Amino acid sequence: MKRLYPYILLCLLLPVIAGFTFVPQDRLGWIWGTKKILPYGGPFNALDTFTDSNDVTLQNHINDTKNIIWQSGSTTWTIQSNTANNNPGLGGEEVTNPGFTGNADGWDLGGTAAYAANAVTLTGNSAATNYVGQDNLWANNSKDDALIKLVYEITVNTLVGNDRAFVGGISGNEAFTQLDIDTSVGIHTFYLIVDRDTGTNDGIYFSLSSGNTGGDLTITSVSLEEVTLNEIFASDDLGITQGIFDVDVTIPTVNDGRAGLVLALDSVASPANYIEVFYNRDTGKVEAAKFVASSRTSLINTTATYSAGAQLRAELTISGSNLLVDVTYNGNTIGTQQTISDAGIVGNTRYGIMNVDSSNSLDNFEVNP
Repeated sequence: MKRLYPYILLCLLLPVIAGFTFVPQDRLGWIWGTKKILPYGGPFNALDTFTDSNDVTLQNHINDTKNIIWQSGSTTWTIQSNTANNNPGLGGEEVTNPGFTGNADGWDLGGTAAYAANAVTLTGNSAATNYVGQDNLWANNSKDDALIKLVYEITVNTLVGNDRAFVGGISGNEAFTQLDIDTSVGIHTFYLIVDRDTGTNDGIYFSLSSGNTGGDLTITSVSLEEVTLNEIFASDDLGITQGIFDVDVTIPTVNDGRAGLVLALDSVASPANYIEVFYNRDTGKVEAAKFVASSRTSLINTTATYSAGAQLRAELTISGSNLLVDVTYNGNTIGTQQTISDAGIVGNTRYGIMNVDSSNSLDNFEVNP
């Protein structure tokens, strides 16, 4: 009988040899499947169609190729209708007197802007003189960090609608954005990149646009809250420094902000160095930006026709000490190839997805060498 032991052992090991590939421990140890995953820089393939029960957290979800361990700053990422969904938390209110409660204290009313009954009404069509605003939102604030740019959610409740009602945004900042409320009355949500420093123009302003022909605009509340940065991302350390990264993006309305990919991320808990590639439904553009020590630099900002469920792709290639980034959306090349040489980004091995609003969905996240 003892003579048969080697043959019995060989028979037991054959299925393992044929069907399993050993990978580092953080890649789930032994992986069964047709796609071979080689350790330490070898070809890496991964796919997640996010097929699972509703409300399963992404951290507890097993991807199709069983080789992604999703991580995020919290449990805000879940599966909804077989797509990845995120409902990130918000920080504290940045605006003083956001509801104009009993007065307009804290607000600067210009031109025809007038306070009445817990609201401010604008008339006329001169954006230069008719406005309601608030300066120095971050001056003397414990959260001040020069040059740090973060995503903020701005919510405006309008009592009276208007055609091309007003422009609004953060003044003295590249994120000043026109918000077209049109004729709708109610709550409008937008997402802005805010340069958070102590400059005198770090404020929020609303005014009727010069093309306004629809009469007055009445604002009953304005809210500005930081979207929790480490909850925007879901990622995994894939052990690779380059590859092709795809995800299908759906952003139902212009109010739902941005969604896409996060690449070469340095940390789950405290992101500071990474690349974002996303579709911005607010602006109708595909954007790419790098963050180095939390300082944001725009790389690509190109208009592209939105298509629900269209594939967003970022191809990363190591070239010497540089990282080359190419972006496509819905099969079309976006912008030009970008070269990144920042040591805080090049060589990072964490990749994944990003989303700022629960209305958006992501599907078919795929990684190929």
